[in-house]
Amino acid sequence: MSNNPYTAQHASAASALAAANESLQAEYELIQWYQAFDPGNAKAKLDEALDEIKTRSWNISALLGVLAVKRSPIEYVARVVGITTDRAKREREAYEKIQAQEAENRARLAILEPMAHRLENDLRLYRSTNVVDIDEGISALAAQVKELKPIGVNLRAKRDAFDAEIAPLLADVEQAKADLKTALSNAQQAEAFLARAKLARDTADTARVNQQCCATFGIPPQKAVELTQSTVERLNRTLKKCHERVELLLARDSRVISRLVFDGTNLCYRHERKTKSFIGLTALQALVQVLPGLGVLAPNAEIIVVFDPGIARRLSAKWSEVVSRFPPSVEVYEVPKGQKADTIVLNLAAEAGAYVVSNDNFVEFSAWPAVRERRVFKHNILVNSIFVDALPAGVTFEMSAVNKTSAKTD
Repeated sequence: MSNNPYTAQHASAASALAAANESLQAEYELIQWYQAFDPGNAKAKLDEALDEIKTRSWNISALLGVLAVKRSPIEYVARVVGITTDRAKREREAYEKIQAQEAENRARLAILEPMAHRLENDLRLYRSTNVVDIDEGISALAAQVKELKPIGVNLRAKRDAFDAEIAPLLADVEQAKADLKTALSNAQQAEAFLARAKLARDTADTARVNQQCCATFGIPPQKAVELTQSTVERLNRTLKKCHERVELLLARDSRVISRLVFDGTNLCYRHERKTKSFIGLTALQALVQVLPGLGVLAPNAEIIVVFDPGIARRLSAKWSEVVSRFPPSVEVYEVPKGQKADTIVLNLAAEAGAYVVSNDNFVEFSAWPAVRERRVFKHNILVNSIFVDALPAGVTFEMSAVNKTSAKTD
């Protein structure tokens, strides 16, 4: 589909893979040629060709000189005598023989000169070729091909999955448009019935209009107008929602997440009805560990976790123990006492490409870029699973014995 954000990415990856394969094949062919090439034999053939070129070039020059001398008498005899004498005939045959010899030498040069040029180039290439460099190039290109292949497969799968996901949404949009068109026509017809009823000359005329309206809509004109207008409003809302769903899907799959900032303390709580339970790092840790492998973040994307002051004390752990629960690639911060984690989180997500995971509404920060541009993702923690639908990402986790016994209801 033309609005599929993965189509161009897949085409680009396929082009890059084809170019890498072509370069790799060229390197393989070069090393095969290098191993099979005989520089001694090539040098001997080159010397032989150059000698023959020199000899034939001299022959051509000599033959051209002879032809220049013989051309005048022949032309004179033919012009003055006007007939072909025996001498003129012999001169002509000798002239044509020399012409043939000169042509044969030129034909041979046409073969020898390109051959000599090719041999010179081959010898030059052989001398300048570094086998170590070729091997390193082959290794680098092979690694590139190995890296690009799964990327292409992944992008193709994403492209196909996106098409499958957006197809029913686009079908819903078209159906809503068709239904709305019919509803608008019905509304106009109902309004026409109502206008005629208001302009009726007598009760009999009004009855006829009502009867025609009931035959069409099953209800009198006033109610038909109310019903059709209500239908138009409902279908307009439906169409708007369909467009929003398509736009959300396009936005989700078009974005590039180069940084993901977690409101760490916020993800340490599981909401249950009207209360929330402190479950510690279990859900957050599980989600952070699987994110890099889900393909929802840009390559080498930053993952940052920001905690409110006192999180280590709340976990009954040392700060070094908290940090050790996360992969080394994840940056973990505890906001200094007296500061708010919200401002740090939103500051870290100020640039385009940076997103926040938090259930905080950030009402007092509505003008901040991440909030204003809707780059804040909500999460759900249900029993032993955590989901961030907007990414999309999710994982199950196991509550440790410590977490089970220390969970508190706030």
